[in-house]
Amino acid sequence: MKPARLSRRRMIMLSAAAIGASRMPARAEDRTLWRGQALGAEASLTLLGGDRAAADAAILAVRAMLARVEALFSLHRGDSALVRLNREGALRAPDPLFTRTLDLAIEIAKASGGAFDPTVQPLWQALARGADIEAARALVDYRRITRGEDRITLAPGTALTLNGIAQGIASDEAAVILSAHGYRASLAHIGEFAAQAPKPDGTGWRIGVAEPQSAQIRHVLALESGGIATSEPNAMRLGEHGQSGHILTPSGQGPHWASVTVEASSAARADALSTAIAAAAPEQAEPILRQGKGRRAVLIAPSGALTILR
Repeated sequence: MKPARLSRRRMIMLSAAAIGASRMPARAEDRTLWRGQALGAEASLTLLGGDRAAADAAILAVRAMLARVEALFSLHRGDSALVRLNREGALRAPDPLFTRTLDLAIEIAKASGGAFDPTVQPLWQALARGADIEAARALVDYRRITRGEDRITLAPGTALTLNGIAQGIASDEAAVILSAHGYRASLAHIGEFAAQAPKPDGTGWRIGVAEPQSAQIRHVLALESGGIATSEPNAMRLGEHGQSGHILTPSGQGPHWASVTVEASSAARADALSTAIAAAAPEQAEPILRQGKGRRAVLIAPSGALTILR
């Protein structure tokens, strides 16, 4: 599972090359484009129709949501809900968005046989600090999480990261907010892509999947609703000598794919499934996609070979 989500995106919204680098909304005919940074990744919103005042209100609501997500899931803020849970071993009366995110993380952990596991944080910390890897690996098991009605409890030594799903959650939340503000035809990209509906002409949002090294577009997906997410295991290296990619599993097996892109009913589900498939053995890709209720996957091998699963 991913302990960090840096600048690793190899998905390109083919119709939005003119977004630019501005953090302020820009108008192009009946389209509003906003671009900024959120959750350690590039973020953008594309809104079709409406006026400037409506767009400004929708974008402001999304930015407020992003602040909430940071307060829940950041590993770098000492007051975040996740850091408090890891530090204290329990979280009372958790925010509903936190529990919904954790529940989906556990669902995908079960569906993937632990390839995706939110308790991988001790392993990442051990790699980062040069500590005992095997001792840390023994602490990685999603079954060490206890979910009560109003309390989440971790077994001693257990720590969570939700970085393998939080950007997907944020993208989904952004898409819902834009729709609630009257923008059914909108695309949210908070590290992953999420849409509530196709474009007004009935076509999907065209998302290009690029090869990590060359950035050459290898496949195009048309997203009508739901989400698309990509994982690139070698986008960041961990350990003193960079011996490990940033997607970790309890088994310690190395990555088999250069890039994994998944489309699913939500960006959060796609996010978790892309991580799981990237971490698992190649023959597990199709079962994980099926068990995790993904729609399709685009897999790029280190050799450049392309595999499409439906």
